[in-house]
Amino acid sequence: MDLLLKLVSAGVLNRNPVVDTSICLSDDEWMNLYIHSQEQAVTGFFLDGIGLLPEESKPSLKLRLLWGKVLLKLEDDNRKINQLAHSFSKIYRSEGLNPLLFKGGAAAYYYANPLHRCCGDIDLVFWRQFDEALDVTEKYEGNRNHEFRYDGYTIELHSRAEFFRLRRLDRRAEVFFDSWKEMYQTVNLQTTDGKTQAVVIPSEEMALCCMLLHVLRHTIESGIGLKQVCDIMAILPYVKNVDEVKKFISVFHIGYFVSSLFGFLCRDMQMDRKYLFVEPSFGYGYSLLRKIFLEEAYNDFVNNDENLEFSEKFSRAIGRVVRCLRLSPFLPEELLAYPFLQLLNRLHLRTISIDEV
Repeated sequence: MDLLLKLVSAGVLNRNPVVDTSICLSDDEWMNLYIHSQEQAVTGFFLDGIGLLPEESKPSLKLRLLWGKVLLKLEDDNRKINQLAHSFSKIYRSEGLNPLLFKGGAAAYYYANPLHRCCGDIDLVFWRQFDEALDVTEKYEGNRNHEFRYDGYTIELHSRAEFFRLRRLDRRAEVFFDSWKEMYQTVNLQTTDGKTQAVVIPSEEMALCCMLLHVLRHTIESGIGLKQVCDIMAILPYVKNVDEVKKFISVFHIGYFVSSLFGFLCRDMQMDRKYLFVEPSFGYGYSLLRKIFLEEAYNDFVNNDENLEFSEKFSRAIGRVVRCLRLSPFLPEELLAYPFLQLLNRLHLRTISIDEV
C-alpha cells in the first residue's frame, strides 16, 4: 500500500516518485497494486506515477501496453463527460440560469493530467435558481428529477454546493459561498471534438472548502476513499487566499479534522508542507482517517436499505450511530446530536429537526 500511495501522489503532483529505485515487482504484484488503485478510483494517477519511474523499475512491457489501453479509455470517457458538462451548462444558460460545475468536475481542472481522474457524475449547482433548473429539466427531460441519466452518465442538480444537514450551519455556509460567487471562473475543458469547451467552476478557495466539507460528511456517514483526498491535493497548491480558507475552517469548527487530514497528506501522500496551511497532526484523528481512507473507503453503509426487514434496518442504523460516535472528534460542535438523528432517520421515526434537538 505504501508504494501505491507514493505512485498515486507522484501522478497527482506530476513529480518523480519518492521510492526505492531498486524495486523489482513481479507481474502479479504489480497487478495487485493496480486492482487496489481501481478499488480506490485512482487508477489514472497510479499509472501516471508508474510512467515517472526509472525504466528499470517499471512493470513489464506486457502490463504497460495493457494499462495504456486503460488510460486511453479513461481519457475518452472524460472527454465525453466534459462535453456533456459543457452542453448541459449551455442549455441551462440559454434559459437564463447560471449553472456552476463543482465537485469532481471542477477539481479535475487542477490536475496535471485532468483526463486521468476517474470520472463520476456531472454535478451542477444552481445558486438560488434550483426550482427554475427543475423547470428546465422538465422541459427537456419530461420530469423534475434533480438526478437523471443521459448517454450513460448521471447528471445531478444541486441547490447548494455542500451541506451539513443542520440549518444554522447550512445558512452559515451559504454566507461564505454567496460571498465567493463573484470569484467564479470560466475554464476550458478538453472535449470529444478535439477542442476545448468552456464551463464555470468555483474559485480555488470555494472548491477546497466544498471538498473539505464533502470529505468530512462522507467520512462520518459512509466512508470515503482516496479519490477525493487526491482532489484536495490537486487544489491546495492553487489556493491564493489562505486566510479566507482558515476563517472558514474556524467558523465551522473543523480544524481538528483538517489537521488530521493534512497529517495524512504530509506523511502518507508526501505533500509538501508549504501548501499545508494548518499544522498537520499525527495522533488519534490521523490514525482514524488513515484507516478509513485505506481500509474502509466506501463501505456497506452506502448500500440501499429500502428493502431490508426492520431488524436489519435497526442493526444497520445502530452501526451508523456507533460509527458516528467513533468519529465524534471530527464532528463540529453543533452536530453532537447527529448520530442519534441518524438512528431515528434510518428507522423512519424522525419527527423533529436536528435544530430542535
